[in-house]
Amino acid sequence: MLKENCSFIGALFLCGLAVVLTGCSSSATKLTNLGNTQLAYQYHAGAGPTVVFQAGLGDGQSTWSSVVAKLPPTQSYFTYDRPGYGSSGKTTAPRDPCSIATEQHQLLVQSGVKAPYVLVGHSIGGLYEYVYALKYPDEVAGIILLDPTHPEHWKSLESDAPLAAGLVKTMRYTVFSMAARAEFDAQEQCLASLPPKLPASLAAHTQLLVSTKANPGEQGAFQVVLSKLRQDWLRLTGVAQLTPVADSTHYIQKDRPDAVLTAIGKLTAKQ
Repeated sequence: MLKENCSFIGALFLCGLAVVLTGCSSSATKLTNLGNTQLAYQYHAGAGPTVVFQAGLGDGQSTWSSVVAKLPPTQSYFTYDRPGYGSSGKTTAPRDPCSIATEQHQLLVQSGVKAPYVLVGHSIGGLYEYVYALKYPDEVAGIILLDPTHPEHWKSLESDAPLAAGLVKTMRYTVFSMAARAEFDAQEQCLASLPPKLPASLAAHTQLLVSTKANPGEQGAFQVVLSKLRQDWLRLTGVAQLTPVADSTHYIQKDRPDAVLTAIGKLTAKQ
């Protein structure tokens, strides 16, 4: 499941390049100590709920720059670099989805960012935000998932698209950073201990944005796996239908920031 963030094979190459370049450059303005490391974040205090962004595998918070730049000036938002990315330090802490969700929760509390939150996550960052909502549902006002990594993405890829899985394994050894490798290896850990799906109360406040343009390598068996897992996200979230984003590759937030902004506007307007 390739760079969990580069959940799609074609995007894999772009993701791999990002990892080689140490993720994305950070636009963070503050640093704070959390656990055994230092995390870089940016918090703009404004009207609530606060929009909390979570990037995908190999990416830092600057992956959201095109979206953040066009948010209403009064909109409260929060972005950060996970350990090992951007301006944040490295960590020896567990990198499974539950630990990362807990880490985000602790960072928000420590930074003085009060709930409720609209969680926005891309690729494996979508999985992390989904897990956050399972662990802290009372803090969540809405969820926007962009091509999220399914809990069984890697298992399905190995079983039903072995050639694609083989490519991902090669990139895991050759181009993933230590931080990305740790997250990739732990992507399925802890998930069995969580509720099987979101609370019904969040279904009306959740949106699933999916890309519509395939990159090289995202064909054949891979596409079949992807389509099946996208449909299962409807069960996991309770959302009635997917929202295809025209003219977008896996990096929806870069190709179509307007679509992400529209989704954010719909959810924040309900609060």
